[in-house]
Amino acid sequence: MTRQILFAGLCSLAMWPAHAHGALLAPPLVSGSLLFNRTPPDGVNFFSFGTFASSGPGGSLGFHSAPSPIPSLQANVSLISNFYGRSSGTLIYEMQLSGPADTVAVLVHAAGSVAGSSITDDPFAVFALKATWSLFHANSGQFVVLEEGIQTPALQGSFSQSFSNTRDLVLKVGDLYRITMVADAGAAAGSGANAHGFAFIDPLFTFAPGVGQEFSFLFSEGIGNSAAALTPEPGTMAMIGVAAWLLGLRRRRG
Repeated sequence: MTRQILFAGLCSLAMWPAHAHGALLAPPLVSGSLLFNRTPPDGVNFFSFGTFASSGPGGSLGFHSAPSPIPSLQANVSLISNFYGRSSGTLIYEMQLSGPADTVAVLVHAAGSVAGSSITDDPFAVFALKATWSLFHANSGQFVVLEEGIQTPALQGSFSQSFSNTRDLVLKVGDLYRITMVADAGAAAGSGANAHGFAFIDPLFTFAPGVGQEFSFLFSEGIGNSAAALTPEPGTMAMIGVAAWLLGLRRRRG
C-alpha cells in the first residue's frame, strides 16, 4: 500500500532542482488521492492544502492537510461490507538555516498517531496505516532521518498507536533540507459490517537551548513552524486526533 506513496515522494524529490545557498526555497508540494475499489464515485486526486472528501455506496473517505501553524496531514477511511477504500497524501517542503556559517543544534518534535478496526474472521477484512516524516539533506543526497513514525502491515481487529519523539540533530547553516510527510490509511471491510482507518502526522522544528538569536529557520512559503503548537504537547495533539476520530465513528454508528 505504502510503496506508491513513498515512490511518488522520492520522484518528487528527484525532480526538484538543486539550490545554491541563500536561494529561494521551492514551494510546498502536497498531493494525494481518495479511492474506492468500485465506482461510483470516481477517485479524487488533489494537489493543494485543504479538506477533501469522497462518499458513496462503500462508505466515506477524507483527507485534511494544513501548512500552519505547523504542517499536518490526516487521513480517514470508513468502509462498509465488500468495499475497499484508501485515503493517502504526501507533503514535501524545504528548510534552510540562516545565520553565521556554522553547524547548529536543532530539535525536531514529531508526533503522529494511527488507528484502525475490522472484523477478524474474514481474511479479506484488513487495514494498513502509515504516519511518517523524513528529513533529506539535498547537498549530500542523504537522509538525515528516514521515515520516522508508524507504519503497519495489514492488520485485523482493533489497533491504535501514537508516538511523540524529539530528535537532536546538528544541521549546517545554508544547506538545503527537505521534509517529507506521509499520512496513509487503507481498509477493506470484507464480509464485515464495517472497517476503519486513521493516520495523522505533524513535525515541528526548534533550536536547542542555548542557540543564539542570530540563527533562524527559513521554510517554503506558507509553511508554519509555531512553537505555540507545543502547547499542548504534540503527543497530546495526536491523541486528541484519535479521540476525535473515534467519537466521529460512534456518532455515525448511532
